[in-house]
Amino acid sequence: MRNLPIVFIITIALISLAYALGFSFSDYKYNAMEIDTILQPPSMLHIFGTDPLGRDLLVRMIHGSQMSLAVAFLTAFMALIIGTVLGTIAGYIGGWVDELIMKLIDFI
Repeated sequence: MRNLPIVFIITIALISLAYALGFSFSDYKYNAMEIDTILQPPSMLHIFGTDPLGRDLLVRMIHGSQMSLAVAFLTAFMALIIGTVLGTIAGYIGGWVDELIMKLIDFI
């Protein structure tokens, strides 16, 4: 349990590295179809193999992770901004406004 934060940090670092450098090591595009490589098993050319349309699965997975990480970071950033604004308003004004905001957050 002591090394769990380190494992999470390493995992996030590796995912972020794949996000940042995703397409720099591959010659394939995520939507490029190749008829002669349909349903190839994993090999040195296609590390995860290919799908029924001949697209490289590793490149498609990296592209999907880029979209997922972008949505996750945007969602976390929006939550940070909204939470900071609501917390500041509730702390500064106090009273019934604080109670209203807290009840709204409890409801959500």
